[in-house]
Amino acid sequence: LFAFVDLRPEVEGDFFFSTDDPQLASVRAIDREFGSAAQIFIAARSDELFSPGSLGRIRRLTNDLSRLEGVLDVRSLTRGPDDLGEIDESPFWSRLLLAPDRSASLIVLRVTADEQAPLISAIDRVLDEHSAPGFVLSASGVPYVAEHIRQRLTNELRRFSIAAFVAFAVLVAI
Repeated sequence: LFAFVDLRPEVEGDFFFSTDDPQLASVRAIDREFGSAAQIFIAARSDELFSPGSLGRIRRLTNDLSRLEGVLDVRSLTRGPDDLGEIDESPFWSRLLLAPDRSASLIVLRVTADEQAPLISAIDRVLDEHSAPGFVLSASGVPYVAEHIRQRLTNELRRFSIAAFVAFAVLVAI
């Protein structure tokens, strides 16, 4: 059974919604019309977001994320608008790159829909490398959350299988 059956849980974009959901159908129609790529959002929270130190950290983080295999495009404070003064004036850039209370900056990654487990692991490593006191990083997005759910389900399935095997062995021994 273990040799021929793949027991890895698959968490995909339609995991939480029925495939015949009318809202999901309309989203798919828009995707077919305009094209899309999965997105991952990284929030960089800092007390002094526009200070040279924070902007330097965001620049280094953006560069490291853009070099990851599977990342198509990255938008951030340092890779987006031509002028940082343009952010507050532009409704597009201010809504895309800044939290409503201006306490955090968003870094938006467009990623491929291919095998995402290695990409999510690489993103986690980069976030761990760049996290520091006063510069807190967190990530979200469908591919990111789906991969972490898959990892959790795999770990839980492994633990449950071991516990069931041990319980069964104890019962057989008794």
